[in-house]
Amino acid sequence: MAREKRGSGGRRRRWPWVLLALGVLAVVLVGLALLARPMMDVKPQADAARDELGMAQDAIKADDIDAARAHVAAARVHVDDASSRVNGFGGDVWRWVPVAGGAVNDARHLVGALDQATSVAEIGTEVYPKVMQSDSLVLNSTVDLAQVEDILTSLNQAGLHLRAAADDLAAVKGNTPIVGQQVRDARDEAMAKIEPLRTTYDEAEPVLDALPDVLGADGDRHYIVAIMNPAELRYSGGATLTLVPLTLADGKVEFGDTVTNEDVVADTDGKIKWPKVKGNPFHTPGKTRLMNATFSPNWSQSGEELLRAWQVRFGQKFDGVITVDLQALARLMNLTGPVEAEGVGQLDSGNLVKVLAGSYDYYDTEEERKAINAAVVPAFREKLFEGGHFADKFETLANAAKGRHFALYFRDPRLQDAFEKRGLAGDLSGTDHDYLGVFTQNINSSKADYWQARRVESDVKLAADGSAQVHLTVTIDNNSPVFTPPWTDNQPEDPAKDPHWGYYTRWAGNAVAVFLPKGATVEGQPTMRGIPFRPIIRSVMDRPYFYRKVTLEPNSKAVLDVTYTVPHAATVDGDAMTYRLDLDPQSMVGPEAVEVTLHLPEGYGLSSPPLGWKIADGRTLSYDTAGMDDSPRWSIAMTKL
Repeated sequence: MAREKRGSGGRRRRWPWVLLALGVLAVVLVGLALLARPMMDVKPQADAARDELGMAQDAIKADDIDAARAHVAAARVHVDDASSRVNGFGGDVWRWVPVAGGAVNDARHLVGALDQATSVAEIGTEVYPKVMQSDSLVLNSTVDLAQVEDILTSLNQAGLHLRAAADDLAAVKGNTPIVGQQVRDARDEAMAKIEPLRTTYDEAEPVLDALPDVLGADGDRHYIVAIMNPAELRYSGGATLTLVPLTLADGKVEFGDTVTNEDVVADTDGKIKWPKVKGNPFHTPGKTRLMNATFSPNWSQSGEELLRAWQVRFGQKFDGVITVDLQALARLMNLTGPVEAEGVGQLDSGNLVKVLAGSYDYYDTEEERKAINAAVVPAFREKLFEGGHFADKFETLANAAKGRHFALYFRDPRLQDAFEKRGLAGDLSGTDHDYLGVFTQNINSSKADYWQARRVESDVKLAADGSAQVHLTVTIDNNSPVFTPPWTDNQPEDPAKDPHWGYYTRWAGNAVAVFLPKGATVEGQPTMRGIPFRPIIRSVMDRPYFYRKVTLEPNSKAVLDVTYTVPHAATVDGDAMTYRLDLDPQSMVGPEAVEVTLHLPEGYGLSSPPLGWKIADGRTLSYDTAGMDDSPRWSIAMTKL
């Protein structure tokens, strides 16, 4: 009995402790609720900061910097308030509470990312006027390197903030019950805005680091500016019929004398010989013309060939090549306005390509033709280095590089690697998967390529093991008009000698080259104009290719037809398959039309096509463009049904 009483009494004595514990718990819960109250205002403050940043972006687009700064300042007030709430004492306590703690940690990372994004905006409103609105960044053909260094320092700081924002977003888990989906949605929305900026910065960072060196901050830099003329094509782009030395010394820009093709002669036949670039199958052995240095489609080879040829001819050793075609120069003029060119008149974005590339038969003397080529250099100098808009100009040239209208080659491996990573080096894609690049090379010194029209049709049948069979059809049209020379006597070219050669013929002599996927095997015999031929497969920088020569009379066409297999068009991982395709264009006056049809393997499907593609049926996709003027890279994921 005593034991029972003690037990009963023991139970009665435990009740006060239980009540006390419940009381303490109630106090803790009330305390947590009170601590959580400030955190309830985090989302409204964060939303307000995000809205202010959006308005700041709109103001920058409208060139209203004062308004942009005001919006960014307001965003900073809101984001600092949100940060103090989520990172305060209440947040420190709540982060240790099971379940709720995960939401607090996620909120801290989301606000942290917003804080970093606001810092980027603050830097942006300070840098934007220096780059976009400053008239002193380049003055009297001199780049202010102190301003450049200041801008680069700010951009590097912005890059650090972007990376920190991306890290914060990557740390958001969004696995808390009830609010988890909302958190994930907020994270994904923010990541969609931050990640492209971070990726762009990561690609640009090596170029930014290299820029002072390129501008001659650490010693004089000597380059050749090569103006490409699309009326006479090379695999690398237009023929480099106009060249000019360029020196950058501590930011000061100095151009040498313009050199046209007619000036580059070493003996009576105008040919020279220079050391071959290793691995370049397009190097012409023996003596040849300097303008034939750029046969390779890769500017890391053609640029070096051009520098070696120049050194043999003129005894000058340069550091690199800046190559730009007339189409890219016209885009600059579209941004900055026209220019007066001696002997030619006013050149603008609408007439530049026509006047400088499509009117050779309007002039009946060699001196007049030289004046046409020489006129482009002052236009390039004025439009690139004068008149502000430097960020817009760089963006214009960077976009032109996607269509192979602009490229840079540096002998310094560090500089070359930096610009290659930014897509400015002008080399073909190195993909190991499916690839398509069709180029023509002029073989009769005509200017008929100005009127060339080209259509490329690729029909890809993908197999379950990731291989593919490709049927490729290339149609080349010589759409040149009737030749109407302005002279009646003393015709410069002698038609009796060779009516299909030189400036004044409208016949188009072309070597049509197909650059193939790595490991591709040609099936059977291709045909040109319906006539079979046996292709000789060569390789340049691990990219196989073959070519076939053809001469087209005015208003005629030729069709090349070939079938080949690709061993690794797609990768297979369990039930998932990913097809990858890279396309490279040639910098023509009229961009080539491209159509790709992709047939998925039996038993595979995909939920939606990539941007620019259409689903014809459940297993057939198509891409069709009337004029491809960039370098698209696609990755198409599919799964077993």
